[in-house]
Order: sequence, then C-alpha cells, then structure tokens
Amino acid sequence: MKKRIIIVLGILIAAGGIGTGVWYHFYGNTQGKTGDSIVYVSKVSVISGTETDKAALKKQITNAQNVQKSLKQDSQGYVGEQLAMLADAIVAAQAVYKNMNIDQTVVDNEVKALTMAVNAVTKVKVDSDKSELKKAIETADSYLNETDVEYEASTREALQRARDKASQVYDNEEASQTEVNKCVTAMDNAIQGLIIQGTDRREIKKALTKAET
Repeated sequence: MKKRIIIVLGILIAAGGIGTGVWYHFYGNTQGKTGDSIVYVSKVSVISGTETDKAALKKQITNAQNVQKSLKQDSQGYVGEQLAMLADAIVAAQAVYKNMNIDQTVVDNEVKALTMAVNAVTKVKVDSDKSELKKAIETADSYLNETDVEYEASTREALQRARDKASQVYDNEEASQTEVNKCVTAMDNAIQGLIIQGTDRREIKKALTKAET
C-alpha cells in the first residue's frame, strides 16, 4: 500500500503532497496507524524558487498606468489601437509582477517591453488643428506690441505668459487638440482681462483721422 503524506495546518487535516513553489513551515510529525506520515505545519505559503527584484517593474507599471489615464482623458489625438496596445502591455507586465515563479531575466525583459510601449504611444505625432491657435497668437501679439496704449503691468504679463505658452504648444508636434484649445482660451481670457492704464491714444488717433476726412 502506497503511503501518503498528511498535511496538518492547525487542526485541519488534508491529504496532499509538497508541490512545486509551496513552502511548508514544519513544527513536528508523527506516524499514523495506516503508515501515513502526518506532518504538522504552522503555515503554508507559496514562494518562488528564484530571488527576483521587481521594483523597476512596479515603477514602470505605475508610470504606464498614469500615461494610459492621461491618454484616455485626452483621446482626441490618439486612436483606439494605440491605447489598446498600451493596455495589453500593462496587463502583460502585471501578470509577470504577480508571478512568483519567474527569474530575473523575464522581469527585466518585461520592464524593457513596457518601457517601449510607453515610449511608442507618447511619441505619436498628433494631428491637431492649430489654425485657431495661430490666429490667437497673432491677435495677442497685436495687443502686446501696441504703442498707443499702456496696460497695467500684471494684466499685460498675464497675456505675455499665455502667449509664450501658446507658442510652445504651437511648435510641439505632439501637442494634443485639448492643449491647443486651452491655449486659445487662455489668450482670449488674458486679452479680456487687460486693464488700460492712462490715456488710450488709439481713440484720439481715430478722432483725428475722422476729422481729417
């Protein structure tokens, strides 16, 4: 008759054997009447046969999830296929992270694969319509270069900041449509917020021109 190993965890008795990747914390054993070995254990835990450092993988998974979230919120410049590829890469990396029976080479390769997936989707050239942004920049420049009127420094500086940001977005091939639209709105708001300081000489010029005609 084939003998069995009876695993006893606390007061629970179960027939079984020591499987791959399972670690038993022994604290005693006895011989049963049928010849079975009864092993008493304090706890059972699943472990990997290889020491692996998954810190870099965990960090890259978090980074990829943040990128995925930002792209979902600003999906106008990205197609579904690109988002799906990133999602698949994250799922694969999470599976490796949770797997306790893999070696360091697999972990390192997954870090590289996920990094490539993130880089690929964040470096996609976005086809944004910047025509309105160009017009808004030109309008902002007309106010900033005006010599016949002075604006309160704080309001002029606000327009200058909005204009500088818009210029950066205009030159950025990866700027999304949402970023473009935000810059247009920011400059419009800054123009509306301009406060004239002193005499508006533009009105005087208009009056003189009208009188001459």
